[in-house]
Amino acid sequence: MTTVNSSEGWVRSDWYTTATDAELADAIVITKRSIAFFQADQGRAEQELTNRLQSRNALELLHPTLEIKLDPGTPKYFLPTMYKVKEIISPEEWAKAFTPEHEETVLVEAKLDMKKARHWPKRFGKDVAAIFEEALLPSVPRLVVKAKEPGEGLR
Repeated sequence: MTTVNSSEGWVRSDWYTTATDAELADAIVITKRSIAFFQADQGRAEQELTNRLQSRNALELLHPTLEIKLDPGTPKYFLPTMYKVKEIISPEEWAKAFTPEHEETVLVEAKLDMKKARHWPKRFGKDVAAIFEEALLPSVPRLVVKAKEPGEGLR
């Protein structure tokens, strides 16, 4: 059973149990096409809203019932450029964040734990900060639109 919207509001429907095989198949195709249409429409609306927020250099949009924000995500850095930091800081400090390439069941690439390395620019100065800036990879922020909890309202 499902619910359908009628003039009396949302009501239960037994339509699916009484429909013919052809009607059910048609309903599936129509539903899939509708979903695809609405997903494409949603994608266009999200892109336009993202563009508008970015053109205003805004991270949030005030709305009475929705939370709308651009989530920049976690910054990612180009590891070959980050190796320059190794020449500036102590080997002990580098070892805290760096995991060399190694094999488990598959080859695991070398990486830096940015939770441990992210404070290096402030701690070790402008040379390290310049390397971080050079190694920073471009990213696209993710648009987050969700209903606010009841009673949140405008902040």
